[in-house]
Amino acid sequence: MRWSAQGFSFEGSVTAEVDLPLHLSVGPLRIDAVHVGLLPSDSGLALELSVVGGAVLGPVSAAFDRLGTVANIAFRDGNLGPIDVGFGFKPPSGIGLSVDAGGVVSGGGFLFHDPVQAMYGGVMQLSLNNAITLTAFGLIATRLPDGSPGYSLLVFITAEDFKAIPLGMGFTLLGIGGMVGVNRSFDQEVLRQGLKNDTLGTLLFPRDPVANAPALIRSLAAAFPARAGSYLLGILVKIGWFTPTLVLLELALILEFGARKRLLVLGRISALLPSPDNDLIRLKLDAIGVIDFDQDTAAIDAVLVDSRLAHAYALTGAMALRANWGAGPGSTFVLAVGGLHPRFAPPSDLPKLDRIAIALSSGNNPRLTCESYFAITANTVQFGARASLYAAAYGFSVEGDIGYDVLLQIAPLHFVADFHAKVALKRGSSNLFSVSLEGELEGPRPLRVSGKASFEIFWCDFSVRFDKTLVDGEAPPLPLAVDLLGDLTQALSSATSWSVQSRSTHGVALRKLPPGETLVLDPLGTLIVQQQVAPLNTGRDIDTYGGASVAGAHRFQVAATLQNQVQSVTAVRGQFAPAQYFTMSDDEKLAAPSFEEMDAGIAIGSTGMSFDEVVPAPLTYEAIVIDTLPQPATQGTRYVLAAGLLMAQTKSGAVARAAIRRAGQARFRQADAPPAATLSSLRWTIMPLTEGAAASVDPKVRTWSEYRAALASLNRGAANWQMVPAHELAV
Repeated sequence: MRWSAQGFSFEGSVTAEVDLPLHLSVGPLRIDAVHVGLLPSDSGLALELSVVGGAVLGPVSAAFDRLGTVANIAFRDGNLGPIDVGFGFKPPSGIGLSVDAGGVVSGGGFLFHDPVQAMYGGVMQLSLNNAITLTAFGLIATRLPDGSPGYSLLVFITAEDFKAIPLGMGFTLLGIGGMVGVNRSFDQEVLRQGLKNDTLGTLLFPRDPVANAPALIRSLAAAFPARAGSYLLGILVKIGWFTPTLVLLELALILEFGARKRLLVLGRISALLPSPDNDLIRLKLDAIGVIDFDQDTAAIDAVLVDSRLAHAYALTGAMALRANWGAGPGSTFVLAVGGLHPRFAPPSDLPKLDRIAIALSSGNNPRLTCESYFAITANTVQFGARASLYAAAYGFSVEGDIGYDVLLQIAPLHFVADFHAKVALKRGSSNLFSVSLEGELEGPRPLRVSGKASFEIFWCDFSVRFDKTLVDGEAPPLPLAVDLLGDLTQALSSATSWSVQSRSTHGVALRKLPPGETLVLDPLGTLIVQQQVAPLNTGRDIDTYGGASVAGAHRFQVAATLQNQVQSVTAVRGQFAPAQYFTMSDDEKLAAPSFEEMDAGIAIGSTGMSFDEVVPAPLTYEAIVIDTLPQPATQGTRYVLAAGLLMAQTKSGAVARAAIRRAGQARFRQADAPPAATLSSLRWTIMPLTEGAAASVDPKVRTWSEYRAALASLNRGAANWQMVPAHELAV
């Protein structure tokens, strides 16, 4: 409590509330309790007097929570002398409805208000003549996340339980719906984290939404947060296969536009075989996919949920896809089902994935689990499996483990498989007996195995190393050498490799030409020729192409001449997978970036302008005065606007002040401001293992794979050099 010249005021969040049971019925109206609350307000105190109850009108039943009045008490001169009291309506905190019209209409709904978040939420589900079920849920917020006034809206509407609509090939449409969001976005991290806790089951055709209304509204608010200038529009479908339904697909496609442009795909796939009542095979997969059109990225995440075999053996696992096809550093492609090779360095945005696993026991003792994975990157194909056993009794335990990890090259065929196996007998935590084997198998020809076998009993142990060729013979023949220069020339000769980049502004209007195959040059634009067959201007030789060696030239560059005059050109960059062009060891394939930015073509032309003759064209205005008063004497009615003033007034004219320039991303546009951050390509430096200066390399060496080749050349006699990222060096 505080005293000032304006009187008493209260601060804090302590409240006093009490609910008094009443159980009073007056006709169709029912009052269950009276709520009395006293709490601080901005002006002093607020006294709430409200009731909790309901009403029944024929087939409609309603329930309300805390409906009444609020008295605002201010300690200042007012209608009661030194105290000012004002009364206001207290809307209900929640309203529930239920309808049962003898099989014609049945269902119910729930509506609530959260004054702290300035949010209204509601859920409704109605069954019409037992022929169709309509469900609607959503929320409205009257305040933006930053506290500023505004509103946001999110609504989902679905229809289910109607007669199945055949779609062909055994598929039927079982449900359909739509959604709309105003000043709402989606949080893909919240949705990804919710894959394991059935968030999609709450959002896609929810079961019993009225009973689970609080959880449903919380999921909506978390997964689709408010964001000014963002809009959502989507469609939902439920599709079944076979009759009765054995495979069920629930899918949502949601487009975000406005402040950003993204596509969200939510999906649930469930398969119950051989029948829903006897699901010996129970597979449920929840998935989320996001395509970001602004960032040129795509991401998919999926998780097995509540899946099992023969009612007892749990199935678990996850998969993910990451693709970035935009220009600049960071381009990548990774598809992993159950994880990656243990020695592969995953992209930073790829989460740790659970192996695809099955538990072949219903308890923890004994325990037998099998797991596997499969992955594809721009440089590698990876797969592996593992099985583990545990059993314990009377203080003794048996533990076993066997597995392999394979790195595969398709053309020419080559693989390296790391394998291991171990079995141990223990008393408590002490080893009594163990046998282990680990090694490497490389092939297919020659097929060579190497490794180590170890044996341990009590305090004695020994190991045996082995290295043996199982299958002699030459390696599979390489494909015929490729004339890469010919393929590159053919690609550059294709009309699809040529394009024109026009300037955004010309100062004049250009005549529209009818569409055709002829390439039309822009006087102020640039002519671009670009291909994806092979990188240009590389700092090392191109060794391979399509799994075959390269015949003839191994480095390529493109120049432009016009009337025997060499033209000034700028390089056009593109994304290339280094393992497709350069010979790499298996370790280098695991460590190499999926894609690297290299020269892919050239841009010909300049954005500069030249004029043969400048014709003066002053901006002359005639001044006209419209007024009832006598017009003052003027020296002239012509006004000439200086060119400098014209440019200044473009920033304050009607066009510059249009509302569209303050909506979406245009609100943050400031052409003269320097960029807040710039993203540079990762660079490397070759440093000695001991003290010394960095090695000198060819200026054309810019990418990871080119630096690796330079490092190999320097270390040909002895390993004296290492490659480190340039940003890790002390400045």
